[in-house]
Amino acid sequence: MTYDRAAIFRIAWAAAKSRPAYHRAQDWTPGPNYGRSRPVTAAERRAIFAACLRQQWACAQSAMKHRRAALAAFPVPRPVSELEDLLFALDCTDFQRARDTFAIAALRQELDAARLLAA
Repeated sequence: MTYDRAAIFRIAWAAAKSRPAYHRAQDWTPGPNYGRSRPVTAAERRAIFAACLRQQWACAQSAMKHRRAALAAFPVPRPVSELEDLLFALDCTDFQRARDTFAIAALRQELDAARLLAA
């Protein structure tokens, strides 16, 4: 699994452009232009984009962490042939206990899931 850097940059760029502070800023320095709108400097725009980019990287890393945890939660399924062999061996026993019937039911469910994944 890798990060889609182009998508991260696109989203960060769109987020930076959507902020009002990216287009106009207020002049809060003492003087005659106090409180008036002024154009945003390049350094301020870079800082806004950098903040958006940091936020998008954090979101991408969090999503990757959740994806890895979700994949780790599900075990790798056993092959269909192995499940069929185990099921056949349990079905052919002379005497079945209650735990055997539960094991057969669980194997049948796992076999159905493995067949769906294989198809």
